[in-house]
Amino acid sequence: MVKLLCALVLLAGFVSAETVLTITKTPYEVFSCSVDFSQAVGSSNIALAGVTAKDASGNDASVTIIAANPIPAVVPSTSKVAFSIQGGTPGISYTASVKVTNSATGEQFEGTIVIRIAQQ
Repeated sequence: MVKLLCALVLLAGFVSAETVLTITKTPYEVFSCSVDFSQAVGSSNIALAGVTAKDASGNDASVTIIAANPIPAVVPSTSKVAFSIQGGTPGISYTASVKVTNSATGEQFEGTIVIRIAQQ
């Protein structure tokens, strides 16, 4: 697999479920991703509510898939959340969820990435 930079604009009410970003990686790969909420919030500040991951059975897999370093965070002066994806079990798919709140309006938005771990 090639090292990827993952960028995404996926927001409830702005795109259909069919456009969920799906990436495939190996368990070895660790790379940065960002979710851009600017279509929903414009230039408003956002507050990060959380970045989590679940396996196909709905079990929490955040520690397995979301890297602890760097800590997921809002990129300064943007409406993007940056985080890193790591690890995983070959043949398993995970769903990462990024939740934010528009600091100006209180509206809440969620971006989703499906992460498939390649068989080795």
